[in-house]
Amino acid sequence: MTCEQCEAFFGKIADLLKTSQFASMVAADLTGPVFCENPNYIMDEQLEDCQKWMGMLGEKAVSALGVLLQEDAVRLCEEDNCTE
Repeated sequence: MTCEQCEAFFGKIADLLKTSQFASMVAADLTGPVFCENPNYIMDEQLEDCQKWMGMLGEKAVSALGVLLQEDAVRLCEEDNCTE
């Protein structure tokens, strides 16, 4: 894969992560069985706090991941040995 193709691919993922609709869907999943309601991650007595925090930060956190991915795309592609 060329560096240009790699960076374009990461850009598409970053753009998706930054959309309100996608960030909202991911945050909803994390608030439910994927994270907050999963006893492998959150104990029963922490459930309410987890859901409260996810309600406040979940969407913003997913969107921020998109920004970070976009910022690091060049480095990530180079680490994966993209070709010029």
